Amino acid sequence: MVKLTQSYPPTQLKVTLLVETLESGKFAASIFEFPGCRIEANTRESAIGQVQSAFLERLRHIEAIYPINTYSFVSPKVSVSL
Repeated sequence: MVKLTQSYPPTQLKVTLLVETLESGKFAASIFEFPGCRIEANTRESAIGQVQSAFLERLRHIEAIYPINTYSFVSPKVSVSL
């Protein structure tokens, strides 16, 4: 049995903000660790602001559960411990 500890609010979450210039001249901003969190806007600043707002809103609905220290996955040929 694995003991899980719930953290609320997350205190040490680090993510990577990606900004891309599109062929149309618009900008796309996304959070690398959350592929579905992507915004397109007319300006770089607007794209960054909107993706940050969308990401923070999404975090309000996510429950962080940690640590998961050790899991063992066993198959007939391979045994892996993380």
